[in-house]
Amino acid sequence: PGPLPAKTRRPYECVAHPRPQNQYGTVSAPGYRPSVTLWIEHGKLLVPDTPPHADSRMVNFPGLNGGGHTGYHELRRQAGAWPTTAATPDGPAGMLRTSRDLYAHGHYAYDLLAAGVTWSAFAVEAALRIRLSASQKAQFSALVKEAERQSLLPTPGWDNERLDAGRQYRNRVVHGNQHAVLPPVIARDVIGASHEAVAALFPDPAQDNDGNSATP
Repeated sequence: PGPLPAKTRRPYECVAHPRPQNQYGTVSAPGYRPSVTLWIEHGKLLVPDTPPHADSRMVNFPGLNGGGHTGYHELRRQAGAWPTTAATPDGPAGMLRTSRDLYAHGHYAYDLLAAGVTWSAFAVEAALRIRLSASQKAQFSALVKEAERQSLLPTPGWDNERLDAGRQYRNRVVHGNQHAVLPPVIARDVIGASHEAVAALFPDPAQDNDGNSATP
């Protein structure tokens, strides 16, 4: 069939053209007369190139409300300060990496802060199971207590409440409860605690002044 009359064409509707339609199509641009068209490959979608914008709630947090992408860069800087080790197995390491990405991108989508907390808790749980050779049936809380009994978590004085907050949040998510919105400072503390716990479970070998391993 031929093209619709100009006055009935809808925005972004492909219109007929003498060239073979299995190769190209034309798209009418909104606000222009039908004779003004944009060439696109047939089957491709024309999507406006809109950069991400900061979540409106970020205006409430000093240091993250500087405009533009400054908040994202600050969150990325904070995430880069959390400890990681080369000795961490790929599974937990990948989950922690995802939690850092989610935390930083929370500048644009606020709920990603809470998603970062959940992924960091998953990382701790996975790291505990590997380190303790625990079964899949062992509860997260029992794994934490056993790691504490074996002195595998950071030394006394480390704020274990941050890790427990992540564990409880993870439980609410996996059991289908509606997740709460977390402000950046809480997400930062919990995800940071998860990184500290995993780094303690899988520390890199100590090295002497010559860069050689100092552990047998």
